[in-house]
Amino acid sequence: MYDKERYERLKAEGICPTCGKPNDRANRVYCTECQKRITEKQLETRKWYAKMGYCPRCQKNKLFGSEKVCPECTAENTNRIERKREISREKYNEYMKNYHKQLHSQRKADGICTRCGKVSVRGTGYYTCIKCREKERKNIYPREYGWARVAEGKCFFCGEPVKKGYKVCEKHWKLNCENAKKADRSYLQRTNKLFFKKKGKCVNETN
Repeated sequence: MYDKERYERLKAEGICPTCGKPNDRANRVYCTECQKRITEKQLETRKWYAKMGYCPRCQKNKLFGSEKVCPECTAENTNRIERKREISREKYNEYMKNYHKQLHSQRKADGICTRCGKVSVRGTGYYTCIKCREKERKNIYPREYGWARVAEGKCFFCGEPVKKGYKVCEKHWKLNCENAKKADRSYLQRTNKLFFKKKGKCVNETN
C-alpha cells in the first residue's frame, strides 16, 4: 500500500517514482533516463522470450512458424485499439496523425527512410529507400485505379461489371476464392479466439 501511495504522490508532484528526481517529461510517469533504462530492459526481455520460442508479450504461449506474437495477444491488442478508437474516434485519429507526422519528421532529420525507418538515405536525394519506393510504385497506383473503378460500379481489378454484392467481377471473385482456399489457416486452428470473422466466407459459397 505504501509503495502505491508513494508512486501516486510522486507522480502527482511531477517527480520520477524510480529515481526521485524532478521529471523532465511533461505528462509522463518516468524521467528520460529512467524511461530509457525501462525500455531497454523490456526490449531485452522480449528478445529473450522470442529467442526461446515464446510470445514476447504474454511470455506464456509458444510461437509457431513465422509468428512474432501469439494469436491471443494479437486479438487482445486489436480489441484494445478498437475500443480506444470507439471512445473518441476523432481524438484518436488526430493523435495518430500527429504521431506519424512527428515520426516522419524525426526519421527525415535522422537521414533514414521515412517509411520503414531502417535504411540510411543520406546523400541519395530521396526520403525513402529503394525498396520502399519500389513497393509504393507497385501498390499505390494500382490501388488508386482500383478504387476509382469501384466508385464507378466496376471490378476493382479489371473494370468489368461486378458480381452482385461484391466489388469484383465473377472471374476475380472465383480467383479470390481459390486463393483463399490455398491460404495457410493453420494458426487459426490453434486458438478459439478468431478475432477477424468474415460473414459468409466466399470459400463456402457455391453459386
